[in-house]
Amino acid sequence: MVRSFQPYFPGIPIVLMAQDSVGIPTYYGRKDITRFLARVPIHAIPWKEYAIR
Repeated sequence: MVRSFQPYFPGIPIVLMAQDSVGIPTYYGRKDITRFLARVPIHAIPWKEYAIR
C-alpha cells in the first residue's frame, strides 16, 4: 500500500493509520515518524484528504 502512494507523493515519507473498533489508532511506516505520531493525540493531527485518480 505504501508503495502504491509513493508516485503521488515523491520524496515524502508515507505513514498509514488505521483505527480499531474503539478508535485507537495504529500507525505503519517509518519508525521515527510512527513513534512520534503515537504520542500525539489524534485530534491534534491536522488531517487532509486527497483524491487520487
